[in-house]
Amino acid sequence: MTHPPAAPLLSVDDLVVTFRSRGLFTRRPPVHALRGVSLHVGRGQTVGVVGQSGSGKSTLARTVVGLERPDSGTVSLSGEVVAGTAESLAGLRRHVQMVFQDSLTSLNPRRSVLATLAEPLIVHRTVPRSGIRDRVAELLQAVDLPAGYMARRPAQLSGGQRQRVNIARALASEPELIIADEPTSSLDVSVRAQILELLQQLQRDRGLSYLFISHDLHVVRHMSDVVVVMKSGAVVEVADKATLYATPHHEYTKELLAASPTTRLALARSAARGRSRFADQPG
Repeated sequence: MTHPPAAPLLSVDDLVVTFRSRGLFTRRPPVHALRGVSLHVGRGQTVGVVGQSGSGKSTLARTVVGLERPDSGTVSLSGEVVAGTAESLAGLRRHVQMVFQDSLTSLNPRRSVLATLAEPLIVHRTVPRSGIRDRVAELLQAVDLPAGYMARRPAQLSGGQRQRVNIARALASEPELIIADEPTSSLDVSVRAQILELLQQLQRDRGLSYLFISHDLHVVRHMSDVVVVMKSGAVVEVADKATLYATPHHEYTKELLAASPTTRLALARSAARGRSRFADQPG
């Protein structure tokens, strides 16, 4: 007896998003941010989405987690279509979390690391209140930060440390899927490699799935199983990373491959050195 294949963890089907001008005295043409975008992310898989600024990558990420409403198309999690209701979106955000590009603006400057990581634990009720401090310590350990950092605020952390806190916050709800939207582009090249290695280690340890978004095809190749190339709101090429890197078909993909050798060299150096814990901590 044959069994039907398991549904992908995440399915995006024919997603269309259009931004329209709302000014009283100005009329601008609509911006077609997503033009029938479809992709699928399997369990334990990393799907990379790559494209230059304006290609629709971040709009795709925001639409998947319900921060943007699509004109048409569907987002499904484990085969269930996510409706636009508050209850449905709350359930989605329990299982799907985001790590944003700017590690500073995505953290409240007035909140300590403890308060930042406690909030999702309280919202999603993953631990009793009496266990929050211990759970925060576990989350910090998972991203290679000492428990003593609980009292620190964002301004007291380096860029790499802030991004580790953002990753820990994403882990707090025990998600199945993390959407990483340019998670290393604002970091120094050496720190960038450390964060990518951390994400890969967390995937191995926890069986996470990633939708990994970047403008750099070399970073996407380092992280991903399948690569989706976007341009002007549309998908122009999809392939497994070995095939796409060896024999790209679309001219736009070839341009992206030629664009960024710097990160590729840093990743190679980092792999040769091995992982360095707390390497981006200030003195």
